[in-house]
Amino acid sequence: MVRAITKYDEIGGKQTRHALQLMAQTFVRTKELIDAEWASLICRTRYGSSRLKRMKMKAEHVVPLSKQGLAILSELKDTSAREADIFPGRNRDKPISNNTLLFSLYRLGYKGKMTGHGFRAVASTILTKPGSGLT
Repeated sequence: MVRAITKYDEIGGKQTRHALQLMAQTFVRTKELIDAEWASLICRTRYGSSRLKRMKMKAEHVVPLSKQGLAILSELKDTSAREADIFPGRNRDKPISNNTLLFSLYRLGYKGKMTGHGFRAVASTILTKPGSGLT
């Protein structure tokens, strides 16, 4: 599936590919990703840390970003520098929808097999598996 996502530009938009790639890397809720704004992005490259800052239940929710994630955000910034949303939709007042990601997975052949929330569910299953050292 990850290989298929890297080729999504052949059948869909680059922004959608980037969103799917970040879903696979960060395991955030779909709504958290699509509602992310540039103002919430904090990068501390000197220390090698970067994060998306979101509020969850009135508490800061920090999502670490990999070098690959930063590269994706850098490319997105070049194409949407004037937008508040990291993933602006066709209506520039709103971000892309949950269905954008869901239907992109359908187009990749994963209908009935994967959803936006599925990235999070897979990560949770793997990371809480007995013997993973993370439980």
